[in-house]
Amino acid sequence: MADYWQQKDASRPEDEWQLPLDHPDNPENPESQGNKLKAATQALSDRLAQEKHSLGKRDELMVFTYQGDLERVRFVLKAERAPDINMRDFGGYNLVALAAEAGHVDILKEVASAGASIDNVDYRGHAPIHHAALHDHVECAHELVRRRASLDVRDRSMGQTALHLACKEGHDRILRLLLDGGARTDLNDFKDRSCREIAEWFGHSDCVRLLDLHRPKEERPKIDQLYLANLIPERATAPLEPFKLLDWLASDPGLDVKDPRLLEAMERLHRSKYRSRYAIARADLKDLRELGLRGSDATRVHKRALAELPDAVDEGVLAANQKVEDEKARQLLMKAASELLDTETVNDEASVASQASKASQASKASQRSMRSRRRSGAPSPPRRRSQGSVDGNLTSL
Repeated sequence: MADYWQQKDASRPEDEWQLPLDHPDNPENPESQGNKLKAATQALSDRLAQEKHSLGKRDELMVFTYQGDLERVRFVLKAERAPDINMRDFGGYNLVALAAEAGHVDILKEVASAGASIDNVDYRGHAPIHHAALHDHVECAHELVRRRASLDVRDRSMGQTALHLACKEGHDRILRLLLDGGARTDLNDFKDRSCREIAEWFGHSDCVRLLDLHRPKEERPKIDQLYLANLIPERATAPLEPFKLLDWLASDPGLDVKDPRLLEAMERLHRSKYRSRYAIARADLKDLRELGLRGSDATRVHKRALAELPDAVDEGVLAANQKVEDEKARQLLMKAASELLDTETVNDEASVASQASKASQASKASQRSMRSRRRSGAPSPPRRRSQGSVDGNLTSL
């Protein structure tokens, strides 16, 4: 057929020597290599044109996720043309992995609820649970275990699971959480080392004790908010972030976090002495209403604070920890006030020094002017007489 194409005769009609449509050398054939490449190029161009609007938002969303900017993360996710929730960076990290590595549990909940994979594996073989275990982010690890993330993923370099990393770093709380979540203890890494051997090698006796006391066949506890409260008892007396208080206030259906009334109530709570879970739970509803909160708002916040208090810790220990936190807050407030007063004093001293410098420069300029007049022989300007000398001359007259 190719010879026929080369031996075409111009004297014959064109349709007689034209190639068949299904011939690979026919440029009109849609299955030809050139047309396939052209179609693929056009499809890629169309896809890039459609995704061009979300490229900037993609980078911004990853930056906001790693920085812990919850408000902006929510804004980008709720945009009309939001980026792909399962996007990954050049290292293979997705949004859940970034939040787990940075320790932002609220953003982890947000992106996981939006559909981001909690079992994403990056190019080193690390899943989000590896990052939480490596950096001792207990709340992030708790959220991943609660969402039933895979706990036995092995990385590509050493064949280690999140349990191996927790034993290596000595993170006993992470280790307890993973054991209660159902992580396997019979997996060895590529050097045939078990979790116990790693913990013993690095001298973490608490981790060794937990592994010795662990019984896989026993009934595992429920991984809920009460479990997290007992795992981190100091969390009960730590100051709450403003957005956490706002989420509590707007926890009922039909309430909007942008409601000015809820924003004002959040500000009142954050500035008061009721800034921690323990303080809110032990406060009377009457005290909360005196801050300006409505009855339903005070009841909602009080109920959420009670649900996140530990039940395995003595009340006296929590009260003592709360006094320590209040003293820290008082010292920080006094330090900020002292820095503000020092700044004002420095500004006053700087203004006085500036005025003195200007007066000195004016005096020197006046002296130079007087010397130049004397050299030139010009009459010097008359001196101003004081009021006392004028009165004395009048009296002598």
